[in-house]
Amino acid sequence: SLEVFGERGMGRHRVMLQPLPVQGPGVSDVLLYSPVGPNLPDTLRLAAGMMLGDTAVSEGGQLGLYWETYGAPEGTQVGVELEMERTGGGLMNAIRGLVPGLGVNDNGRPAWAQTSPGLVFRRAVVLDLSKVDAGGYTLVVRTSWPGQEALETRRDFVVR
Repeated sequence: SLEVFGERGMGRHRVMLQPLPVQGPGVSDVLLYSPVGPNLPDTLRLAAGMMLGDTAVSEGGQLGLYWETYGAPEGTQVGVELEMERTGGGLMNAIRGLVPGLGVNDNGRPAWAQTSPGLVFRRAVVLDLSKVDAGGYTLVVRTSWPGQEALETRRDFVVR
């Protein structure tokens, strides 16, 4: 988006960029958004409308995550795993409670599997940051399916 501030007020112009063509399997960057109501965005356009202006979030609040996985054939079970690291090193053990209702894998991280609807698999979740201390973090999203090595994307953010 483009924002202009002047003596006569403020002007804003937004244009939605289309995704780049993807060849083969991949995973997008994680888009950080502010959750609105109980429904999760199921398209990039909806998630972009709720996108945060920067990577800082309020302590005790919620943080929405949106990403897309590419290349998983329709009907394939896609495994998803979340991991959160504090800036300066160390995994965060409390991540298991950040996504209410999700199971955890052998490492205690939120993990689940879903059936891919097709070559573009969209996913959104909301993290509960009520037990997360202020500071810098890196969120890691891993996706995989049978015959496919794990794909990984990372996103830094700050809790203030």
